Amino acid sequence: MPNIEPRENILTLYTNIKTIIDTSKEQATIQLNNTMVLSYWDIGRELKEEILKEKRATYGKEVVKKISEKRLLAYGRGYSRSNLEIMMKLYTFFDKEICTTLSHKFSWSHFVKFIKVKDELKRNLYIIMSSRYKAKAKK
Repeated sequence: MPNIEPRENILTLYTNIKTIIDTSKEQATIQLNNTMVLSYWDIGRELKEEILKEKRATYGKEVVKKISEKRLLAYGRGYSRSNLEIMMKLYTFFDKEICTTLSHKFSWSHFVKFIKVKDELKRNLYIIMSSRYKAKAKK
């Protein structure tokens, strides 16, 4: 008969492996989200700088529309005109350093909600309160 370890050792091993897998998945998700948010910030910067260079609102709308049409075909709905406009607001509202810090805590969906808050003070308060709520929820 084979030498079978006591059940407690198997349960401990199972729990340890589960923790490793869950932690790895969580870290990968955070890294992916961070990369995505920073990519969107860079896209917003590129668009905003191109539009500001021309100093014409109609030119800006046309650029965003054309880029959106081409990106939708290549990458799908994540690059709609409204999403590109949100990316420009992301660039306008947040430093890249702040984006980097916040993207470790919040998803792109959170940023979209933050950007919709027009008043900067209210937006910052919303971010702070959301951070505290997330921290409490993890405990």
